[in-house]
Amino acid sequence: MLEGGQAVSRAAGRLGAVAAVAGLACAGNGARIEQPRQGLAPQEIAGHTLFLPQGFRINLFAQNLPGVRYLALGPGGTVFASRQSAGRIVRLADANADGVAESAEDVLSGLDRPFGIAFRGDTMYFAEETTVKRLVPGAATPVTVVTGLPGGGDHTTRTVVFGPDGKMYVSVGSSCNVCADTNPLRAAVFQYNADGTEGRVFATGLRNSVGLAFHPTTGHLWATNNDRDNLGGTNTAITDDLPPERINILED
Repeated sequence: MLEGGQAVSRAAGRLGAVAAVAGLACAGNGARIEQPRQGLAPQEIAGHTLFLPQGFRINLFAQNLPGVRYLALGPGGTVFASRQSAGRIVRLADANADGVAESAEDVLSGLDRPFGIAFRGDTMYFAEETTVKRLVPGAATPVTVVTGLPGGGDHTTRTVVFGPDGKMYVSVGSSCNVCADTNPLRAAVFQYNADGTEGRVFATGLRNSVGLAFHPTTGHLWATNNDRDNLGGTNTAITDDLPPERINILED
């Protein structure tokens, strides 16, 4: 959990904690930052050196969860995580709010590469590679609300968020590293009603917008852009595995 001088909600702290762990697990390329930015202090954790603002600390929230790719806060600030390669969504319970999860319980298993998770009230929506489904409290089986998302190719993650307009937004990456996709359903963000009806393209020309979030004040949709790999050059360890990336503000 990250802590600092300003008040931070326990829920946000929990999510930040697992995000740090997931980020460490995903890095895997041995790249290290040798010099911290000014004002940041080093801290050793899980075999890595992280650099944090003065007064902040970080600890392991959950361990032994290989393949965690996405995190979401559910009702009561409980953390939910998708394990894409394992086909599972797990609930990470921290009942005593000490910043360490006591358990990791499977909510769903046998899924098709689950990734994005979003809550609308106490109903969980999640995206598999070609569908979006919802699971209402007390139900054992999810209901499909969106079908026909393109599968295969290099980018298989599907992110789901809900906007202040009550609409559901789903991102689909391009089919390859560098190409001109002919499928209009690739490299785009789509908008749906909460029940999956009236789907349409909201924004396109987006290589792979894995991270989506609505600004709490402006209501604008912010999106990360995972940029191309294998750029070559004199330092391929950097250009091939750590390409420059950006954050876009998407407009209809």
